Amino acid sequence: MTLKAYPKINLYLKLVGIQHNNHHSYHLLESRFGLITSGVYDEIFISESSHDSIKGDFGCDWQKSSVFQALVALRKFYPIPPLRIEVQKRIPIGAGLGGGSSDAGVLLSALNQKFSINLNQAKLAQIAKSIGADVAFFTQGHRFAEVRGIGEIIEPKQILDSDMTDFEIFTPPIFCDTKQVYQCYIQMRQNKQIQFSAKNLFANLDNQTLFTHNCADLNDLFLPASTLYPQLLNIKKDLGDEWFFSGSGSSFFRPVRPINKSAKPTSFTESIDSTNTAQKRI
Repeated sequence: MTLKAYPKINLYLKLVGIQHNNHHSYHLLESRFGLITSGVYDEIFISESSHDSIKGDFGCDWQKSSVFQALVALRKFYPIPPLRIEVQKRIPIGAGLGGGSSDAGVLLSALNQKFSINLNQAKLAQIAKSIGADVAFFTQGHRFAEVRGIGEIIEPKQILDSDMTDFEIFTPPIFCDTKQVYQCYIQMRQNKQIQFSAKNLFANLDNQTLFTHNCADLNDLFLPASTLYPQLLNIKKDLGDEWFFSGSGSSFFRPVRPINKSAKPTSFTESIDSTNTAQKRI
């Protein structure tokens, strides 16, 4: 079995509070996720085996990978046999595109179907939440969705014909550490440089109206990310006002209108492990 795991972008991302649970604290978010199917994606190859084998350039030990966590989580509900799983990573790591989350979410959905485990969408989202904040979105099959809570509350977003855009993605050769970006956000909030956003600021806006706002207004993590990685500010200046920031970075994206279904995909990503660190113009 071969699966395709596509990246996401955050058309907006607002942090609206903190939830304390079992001695852990989680940021509560409001965001519009968009699934980008016109460009780069990870491929996941799955076959039965005599023992578990998981391979891929995860950026961590395979036992800590989201793919292994997804497999372990599903085995609590069904005795899935040993599997050989190989992930061909193309979505850059540390880029704000949710590559690891996509791998886990797609795997959860595929194995749930393959072994007739019959977990419903709500249960899959609950399992996904235990793996990572973005994973649940990738179990639902939506093109766009409003995502709230710590990523487990997902409402599909109906998109107007006038909002049917494609997206270009630019990922500079910068690894943004999500944990450190959130830590910087916490520090900036404690220093009263920033504050939690009001709820429901952007949820009712269509995509075109969203993109009349600036990058920092749409994404609460842009300022802390660019504080940690100052070169992001230079990249943003060079790209221009029509480019926006996804997740905790380092990817930027811009809408491309109108969508041309007969044209080749316009989505573009430069891998962060590229040896060419020169700024690319798109």
